[in-house]
Amino acid sequence: MTKNKTEKPTTSPAPRGGGESRSRTRERRMEKQQQKRRQQQLTLIIGVVAVVVIAAIIFIVSNLPEEAPIPEGVVERYAGIPQTFTDEGYPLLGSPDAPVLVEEYSSFGCPACKTFHDTSFDDIIQLVREGRIAFAFAPAASFGSLNNREGAAEAAMCASEQGRFFEYHDVLFDWHSRYANRAFLANRLISGAAELGLDQAAFESCLNDNRYDEVVNTATTEVQGLGSVGTPAVVIDGVQVATDLETIRNTVERNIATRGVVPVPLAPAGETEPTPVESATNGAPETTPAAAEETSQPEATAESTDEE
Repeated sequence: MTKNKTEKPTTSPAPRGGGESRSRTRERRMEKQQQKRRQQQLTLIIGVVAVVVIAAIIFIVSNLPEEAPIPEGVVERYAGIPQTFTDEGYPLLGSPDAPVLVEEYSSFGCPACKTFHDTSFDDIIQLVREGRIAFAFAPAASFGSLNNREGAAEAAMCASEQGRFFEYHDVLFDWHSRYANRAFLANRLISGAAELGLDQAAFESCLNDNRYDEVVNTATTEVQGLGSVGTPAVVIDGVQVATDLETIRNTVERNIATRGVVPVPLAPAGETEPTPVESATNGAPETTPAAAEETSQPEATAESTDEE
């Protein structure tokens, strides 16, 4: 008999390199993860660098001097006119002893204030020079449409510390139409002070201190107390009047006539009042013809006596 051989179970041979394939898969997966992390880190670094560069550009640009032209003749316009302050701290143009006080509540960012300045201020200055009025400017900066009008008011008040408020106020109204919403950039305000010859360090210190916030706030509160819906608002001797030049002139003349005072014109720029002890030529005591004759008569009498 033929014995049946017991057949051994056959098993499929394990594929060669199976463990190696899994190892390579893990390695590729780790490489991808590392590559992804490197890309994230690179993206983060690029982002940080971009932010730093942008910040540096903004810093450099924001600190570049802005163009700050000064209108021709603006300094000469106020030559010889005193610039002081009212009790409220508002800049005052003209003699404090003038018979009439005209106050304007105004804003450098207000289009109507710009129009009033352009059409009426030459006449206002003339009234000041004639000794008829003293003119006060109350910076009610919350009115108007231009950006940073509060900063413009603060800058003008800082210029007042160096006796140049009204020159600076002319400059700001000139920029109003020249640059519109970029008129009162911080760097332009600073450059304007330099162009006017102000002490730069003192001016910037004043701006940084915000020391005229109270004056600006007071002006805003007062003009609102007048019941005015905006600026400019003109007040003459405590009474609000229309802002047209004819009304202003008529009110000034009526107040002068009522008080029976005689306005004293301001001396022209560079001129001083003559004094009886100062000669116009050499500083010696001034001698009139009559005085000279009186002086010479005793000498003639003495000579006649000698001859006799």
